[in-house]
Amino acid sequence: MSDGRPTRVFVVDDHAVFVQGLLRLLQEFHDLALCGVAGTASAALAQIPGARPDVVLLDNRLPDMTGIELAGLLGEGRSTARIVMLAGHVDDDLVLDVQRVGCASLLSKACSIEEIVDEIRSAATVGRVAGQRGRVSRAPFSLTDRELDVLQAMGRGLTAAAMSTELHLSTHTVRNYTQRVLDKLGAHSKAEAVAIAGRYGLIVATQRTAEQGRQTA
Repeated sequence: MSDGRPTRVFVVDDHAVFVQGLLRLLQEFHDLALCGVAGTASAALAQIPGARPDVVLLDNRLPDMTGIELAGLLGEGRSTARIVMLAGHVDDDLVLDVQRVGCASLLSKACSIEEIVDEIRSAATVGRVAGQRGRVSRAPFSLTDRELDVLQAMGRGLTAAAMSTELHLSTHTVRNYTQRVLDKLGAHSKAEAVAIAGRYGLIVATQRTAEQGRQTA
């Protein structure tokens, strides 16, 4: 958090093995502090107001309701926490639902702990999906803040190694974000992704990127 205290994280997930592993890994990050765990939506609704988390890490599949439904209820005055949604399967409908209920971001449960931590930090700082900030409102796809950061770096022609240094991510994580951006934009290359993004006003392509596009054409 900007005031120097650790970001308080509440985890809502009914998969015990996943949660145990996640909690063990989260303890290694000193800027994060676990403030509660719940395995059902009803337990989360009862505990989150008192726990006062900054970020809720929420599984979309819960025994008593979906994560989207729970996120909607939390947004009705029950909590000011930002929500990072986790899902076993991510599709366009879920992306739209996540935007609709105002989640900070959406991640596949197959992602790395580094990506989860990065999204928690981003959510605590920014708090809304990129579409809420107006940068992708005209586009038929939704990008998280970190995906937009990677897209901007693509537009400046940065390599994965350069993105890693600039964004403070591992090259493996940068490549994962890059692939997610390509998948969401329906692009087959970085140059094509930049061209598509440029048409929607998401980035301004640099001369270097334009040259890359000509080389791959």
